[in-house]
Amino acid sequence: MQLKHFDRIVNKINLMEFWYAFLLASLPLPFNFQNIIFIGFILAIIYNFFSSSSKTSKYRIYHLFCYLIYLLIITSIIWSSNIPLSVDKGILRFLNFILIPSIFLIWNRSKVSKYRILVIFSFFVTCWAVFFITCGIFYWLIHHSIDKLFHHELVSVLGLNRIYVSAMVFISVLHLIINIKFLSKYRQLFLVIQVLFLFLLSSKLFIALSIMAISIVYVIRIKKVIKVAMIIGILLISFMTINSLNRGKLLTELNPNLEQTLYSDTFGQLYYANGINLRMLYIRFYCELVKEERVNFFLGSGIGTSQIILNQKIDEYDIWRGYKQFNYHNQYIQGLAEMGLLYPVFLCFLLIIGFRKLVLQKNYFGVGVIFMFIILFFSESFLYRQKGIYLFLLIYFLLIDDNFNVKRTLNKGVSTK
Repeated sequence: MQLKHFDRIVNKINLMEFWYAFLLASLPLPFNFQNIIFIGFILAIIYNFFSSSSKTSKYRIYHLFCYLIYLLIITSIIWSSNIPLSVDKGILRFLNFILIPSIFLIWNRSKVSKYRILVIFSFFVTCWAVFFITCGIFYWLIHHSIDKLFHHELVSVLGLNRIYVSAMVFISVLHLIINIKFLSKYRQLFLVIQVLFLFLLSSKLFIALSIMAISIVYVIRIKKVIKVAMIIGILLISFMTINSLNRGKLLTELNPNLEQTLYSDTFGQLYYANGINLRMLYIRFYCELVKEERVNFFLGSGIGTSQIILNQKIDEYDIWRGYKQFNYHNQYIQGLAEMGLLYPVFLCFLLIIGFRKLVLQKNYFGVGVIFMFIILFFSESFLYRQKGIYLFLLIYFLLIDDNFNVKRTLNKGVSTK
């Protein structure tokens, strides 16, 4: 019966729902393939717009803030400290801040279901999880090493960053535990595989958010403290087991030497900056650069120029040159450093508008996703990569747009709007 329910959903899926879900889940693919899929999607929407009597959607305030962000990116080239670099890094990389909002102005979504898009997306994420875990197991069987089963190495077969993949998986996990009140057996299997995959990726942020989300949802639904405590206990034991298998690396990162990071005048080639240390170190560097007037607080240094300036700081403090590959790992500071004060203001307005709208609609899944991005932007320059821009804008507009088909609600009492 459960498989028949899945078959009914599949039979109702139209091409644009499948295409959109595939775009959302295409993050692990090489970027050129992702671009081809996206360009095809745009052409299909343009063809549909001109070949039918579709009307344009209403212009919303969140469209404006996306356009303002891109305008600010382009404008920052004028005062950039390295204009050729800013032109190369800025114009095309962030073009989706124009393209994706514009798509939603001309796309007729009256027959497109958010629910079915998320169902397909969850299926694709499960497939990716199985693929990466299987690759890690094969590596372990051949080389007798578990290195490819954890952290960035788990997704290194496609040259990926675990944070971007973790964000995608977390969205799918949140969909399964919030949007679908009664999980069928195959969806329970999806959830188990995705949670396992998330734990193997070992991002502290997403593990903490997952435990928090699962705890809140099951406290509300189960209403039995013992069962909830058992679920949380199992998750924590799993987390500690995975950490011990991976030689305690996660616990090591939870004990940073912040005093040296924030106040030391010298570091040397042996200085080790783990997750928290690295982020605090680069916040310190940004404050020093503003104080030294090498970065303008109000205007920034121009899009794409921050890495060169950060690398100068690394040389000044005689830190190992391997750290030159790392950006600010903070979206707000990254934008502030390159485009000045207006960037975090525009980005915060975009997040607040979405968060407020979803709260008023009691769309708890949407609230959870936006909250995840708000927190994530403090620890990653997520929108500094095109893959991050794709995922953020596609899921953002899916959540807050009002013009999708609303006959099938995401869950009882929660609107898809």
